[in-house]
Amino acid sequence: MENKVFKKLDNLLRTKAYADLTQEERSWIDESLGKENFEELSSMVASLSHEKTRTVNPIVKADLLKEMKRKNRGAFAGLLSYKTPLYVNVLTMLMLVFLVWVLLPSKEVIVEKPVTVKVPVIDTITVQLPSDTVFIERKVRVEVPVYLTRTEQPKETLEKEIKGKSLTEDEALRELLVSGR
Repeated sequence: MENKVFKKLDNLLRTKAYADLTQEERSWIDESLGKENFEELSSMVASLSHEKTRTVNPIVKADLLKEMKRKNRGAFAGLLSYKTPLYVNVLTMLMLVFLVWVLLPSKEVIVEKPVTVKVPVIDTITVQLPSDTVFIERKVRVEVPVYLTRTEQPKETLEKEIKGKSLTEDEALRELLVSGR
């Protein structure tokens, strides 16, 4: 209903002055706008229609067209261009893969005829090279004098006296064995 009223008012503003209005139109204008407002609006409409159109800067026009296309897109295009953080997209993809993996049934293949599959045989050859470290084995004869005496001491002291030095403690013997001289 308001659209019809607006079209009627627009038609009157463009085509007639206040003095040219019929009695019915004049009473309707006086109720809704008033004589002064009608004359102001009609002069404004007349001045706007006589103005020349200006050319629009091409950059501004392109920006406005792009913005209008963006605002007037459908709901599906708006959902596709919705910006989300990367971690949300990655988590969504992982959940989808998991759901597909869990929900899809596993297919079993039943073979009625025996099938022979030729599988190539691959052998591994290991080449063992001699190592860089060379060990030389030598037998070394070391004469250690042993004195046997008879004393009447307790066994504990005898055991302590019998114990000798280990190879790690005897530097000269260890050096002789390691160097191989």
